[in-house]
Amino acid sequence: MKTEKSKNNINNLFSKRKLFLQALLSVSTALVITNSPAQALKFNFSYAPGTTYEQMLGFEMAGKYWSNHLTDDVTLNIFVESTGMLPENVIGGALPGMTQFQHHRDFRSAFAEDITSIADENALNSINTDKDGNKYSIMADGTVFKNMKEVNLTRASAKALGKISADDAGLDGYILISDLSNLTAQLSWNQNYQSNNIAEGTLDLFSMAVHELGHTLGFVSSGDDPGWMNAVKQERGRGKKVKADKAQGHVTLLDLFRYSDRSTSSHKTADKKLGMADVSVGGNPFFSIDRGKTNMAEFSTGEDDELLGGDGYQSSHWKQQSNILGIMDPTLGIGQRRQVTNLDLTAMDVLGWDVQQGNVDITALYNDAQIELLQKSGISLTPSEWIDEDGDNKDDRGELLSEMIRESGQIYKWGWNGYKWGWNGYWWGWNGYWQSHKELEQDGFWQNVAFQKMDFDTTSSVDIKSTPEPTSLLGLLGLSLFGIISRAHNCLYRKKDDKYINI
Repeated sequence: MKTEKSKNNINNLFSKRKLFLQALLSVSTALVITNSPAQALKFNFSYAPGTTYEQMLGFEMAGKYWSNHLTDDVTLNIFVESTGMLPENVIGGALPGMTQFQHHRDFRSAFAEDITSIADENALNSINTDKDGNKYSIMADGTVFKNMKEVNLTRASAKALGKISADDAGLDGYILISDLSNLTAQLSWNQNYQSNNIAEGTLDLFSMAVHELGHTLGFVSSGDDPGWMNAVKQERGRGKKVKADKAQGHVTLLDLFRYSDRSTSSHKTADKKLGMADVSVGGNPFFSIDRGKTNMAEFSTGEDDELLGGDGYQSSHWKQQSNILGIMDPTLGIGQRRQVTNLDLTAMDVLGWDVQQGNVDITALYNDAQIELLQKSGISLTPSEWIDEDGDNKDDRGELLSEMIRESGQIYKWGWNGYKWGWNGYWWGWNGYWQSHKELEQDGFWQNVAFQKMDFDTTSSVDIKSTPEPTSLLGLLGLSLFGIISRAHNCLYRKKDDKYINI
C-alpha cells in the first residue's frame, strides 16, 4: 500500500518528466519530420492502469521501429497491459484481433492488388488454386485436403491488404507484459533503451515489444490452435489420419508459406502443380515462397512435444537455434537485444506489408517516442483508471477488447477445453503467442526453456510458483488485473513435467 510520502515522490517524478517532455516538445517539430517516414505504419497504443512510463516508452519505440520498416498507410490500435499472471518463464504474450474465414477468392484478389515486390509476386504464384480461384489444397499428416476455401488473417494483415479500412478504430491486438514475478531466475527488465548494450541479469523490454507486435502484424500459425491440435491428437490416437473438415477454417496466411519435404513433392494440388503448404504439427516445416523449392528458414514445430512431436515452441515462430533467425525467434536471451532481420521482413512482405530497409537511429526513436507519449496523453504520464467517453458505465478500453474478440468470431471459439470464462458467453482455449526467455550456459550454448501449458481438467500444486497458469491468453482475460472482464470460474490447473532454466 502506497503511503502519502511515496505518492508524493511518484508525483514529483512524473512532474519532472512532464517538464522535460514539454521542453522537448517545444523544439521537436523538425526532429519529428526528420525521423518519421513520409508514409509509414502507425501504432495507436492504449495502456491499462499499472503500465509504467518506461513500459509505455518501450512500446512506443517498438512501434516506431516497425514503422521504419513498413510503409503501409495503416493505423493499428494496440492495448497493452502489465501482469503477474503469465505462465512460468513467459515474458510476453500477444492476442491479435482476427478476421475470420476470408474466402480464398477474395483474399487472393486483395493479395494480387497489393503486390509491390518480387517476393509478393512469387508468394502469390506459390499459392495453388483451382481454375475458378475458389479453392486451394494443403497437406496435414500426409493427407491432402483439396477443397480448402478459407484463410484467416490478423486484423493488421487485413488492413494492410485493404480488407479492413486502414484507419478502422477497432482494436487490432492485445499485448501482455510480464512483471517477471513468474520467472525461475532473478531478472529485471532492461529499460535503458538508448543503448544496444544490455546489462547482464536483464531482459530487453524493447526486443520483447518488437516481437509481440510481430505476431499482431500477422506472424501466427494454426499449429498453435488447440482445436486443430486436439483434432489431430484424436485421429492419431485412433490410428487414423485427420479429415479435411477438421482443417477447414483454421489455416492462417502464414500457413500458406509453411512447407515440408513431403508436401513439396506432392502434385495433388488444386492446380495439379508440385508443391502445397503443410499444416502438420511436428515434422520439419520450413518457410518458402516458391512452392517449397527454396527453404528460406525452418519454423518451430509446435509446443506439444509429447504427443504431436513438436519441438516445445509454438509454431508461430522461427525455429529456435544458436544462429538466431530473426525477431520472431521464440526466445529472448538474457542481456541480449534482438533486431528485425531480412528474413523477418520477407515474412512481413508476404503477410501483406510493404517493406523497406529502414535505417534505425535508436536515439531518434527514443526521442520520438517521448514526444508521442506527451502528445497522446496531454502531459499525463499515467494511464487513467477509468475511461468512459460514451457514458455507458463501462471502461472504453475493455469494450474495445471485448469487441475485438467478439468480432474475431469462431477463431477464438476454437478452444476445445470447454471452460467458460464468464465473459460474453464465449468458450476460450486459444493459446496466444507467448515468447519464452532462456539462459546462456557457461560454454556459450543456449539452454532450452519450455513454459508450462496448464490444463483445467484436474488440480494439483505447481512447482516453484503458485501463479495461476491458464491455457490461453483469453483465460488471462478472466483473471485480468485491469478488471474489465469478470473473473474466471473453476480455474483449475495441474502439475506437469517441465524443463527449467539452468542457473
